[in-house]
Amino acid sequence: LQTMADVVARGFDFLALARPLIMEPDLVNKFESGASTQALCRPCNKCLASVAKGPVRCDLEAGA
Repeated sequence: LQTMADVVARGFDFLALARPLIMEPDLVNKFESGASTQALCRPCNKCLASVAKGPVRCDLEAGA
């Protein structure tokens, strides 16, 4: 969350949250409520590999 705030403070207009939201669809709500300050997603890109197999999903969340 702090990194996101720093990036916006540097003048960027938006942030990409696609991968973190694949793993945690409720991430924005967690940030807003204070339940979390960091996404569990690690940019391994395994979710992108799932595109060819069917619905996009996080392989780490599935225990792969």
